[in-house]
Amino acid sequence: MMPAALAITIYLLSVPVRGKKFTHYLLWPVIWFISGTFSSILTYGLFIKITHYIIPFYNPVMHYGFLKFKLWPNEAFALGLIPGIILLSIPVIGLILAASLRKIQRMHWIRIFALLSILGIYFVGSTIVSIRAGGGFDLHNYDTFVLLLLIIGCYWGLGAVGSDLTELELAKPLLNNRFVLLGLLVVPVYFALMNIPARTNYSAQEANDSIQHLRMVLRDADTSKGPVLFIDYRHLLVFHMIDAESLFIPYEKIELMEMAMANNSAYRDGFWRAIENQEFSIIISEIHVDSYQDENKPFGYENNVWFEDVSYPILNNYVPIYLNHDLRLGVYIPTPLIDAESLFIPYEKIELMEMAMANNRPSGSILGFYKGTGIFYDCF
Repeated sequence: MMPAALAITIYLLSVPVRGKKFTHYLLWPVIWFISGTFSSILTYGLFIKITHYIIPFYNPVMHYGFLKFKLWPNEAFALGLIPGIILLSIPVIGLILAASLRKIQRMHWIRIFALLSILGIYFVGSTIVSIRAGGGFDLHNYDTFVLLLLIIGCYWGLGAVGSDLTELELAKPLLNNRFVLLGLLVVPVYFALMNIPARTNYSAQEANDSIQHLRMVLRDADTSKGPVLFIDYRHLLVFHMIDAESLFIPYEKIELMEMAMANNSAYRDGFWRAIENQEFSIIISEIHVDSYQDENKPFGYENNVWFEDVSYPILNNYVPIYLNHDLRLGVYIPTPLIDAESLFIPYEKIELMEMAMANNRPSGSILGFYKGTGIFYDCF
């Protein structure tokens, strides 16, 4: 749709209505709209058929949360979406108004109405995508709206808009003025400087050591009971930094996050079933933690659905055998089933406490150590 919108916008700015019937003037915009819509649907259809990937907004099983607090100033984005996009748009809108007030060009109302309609559609669409769970907190989803507004501003600022007047008063385009150009750069430069992250220094030696540790863990782990699931860190496979056989391709981090945010119950049930049945011999992902956050906090909603749909079932059915907190990397294996015959009965918690307080210290205390697993259970 965006190529069609660009073509229609440029046409409306360049071609005057003067001397044409509405039906004749709007013929090409209608053709571009229909062809753009058809090609978009066809492209999406082929993409879904080839990749089997779910397009979020085109699937009835996807039910996203929408976080309206992002519209206004919040902890993650100090300006908020609405004040931020208004601030970003003001210089270009000011340029358009200044150029039109100078009466360099006059446009037929149908052209103005069509241009405002295009901008309005993309503004509303960008806002909906922005407040959707997973839509981020800055203005990046307004890229199509900003691009269209910039094109309109450039046409007006350069005096390139086709006039519907038979006589045209010539004047110097506003964008020929260096002070106007400098004024237009103030807001974009402010946004660019505001988003510069703090510099982070990484240690190549620490990274190499972590990869070596991960290699040893994977080499010594038992992979005979099922495939290895890389929820995260698949780039280590792409660049051959580690070797792993019998990989399970679905359930990648971004896909899992998307399905969790969209409350896709069918996908979630399939994942839960695989985790509860311990179908994977090893799971490699970020470290899973048991934590809830306020949904009105930055990424609180995303954190909570990730914990409910991904972390909680993994923590209930798998145990970590390697945790790297610097890289936030965890390796998990199925929780071993407890065989009652394999338990060591003496040295129960209360008994050990009584003996310790009485200074009766037996040697070789095992504390309910389950043989062969390396896991301690402090009470049963």
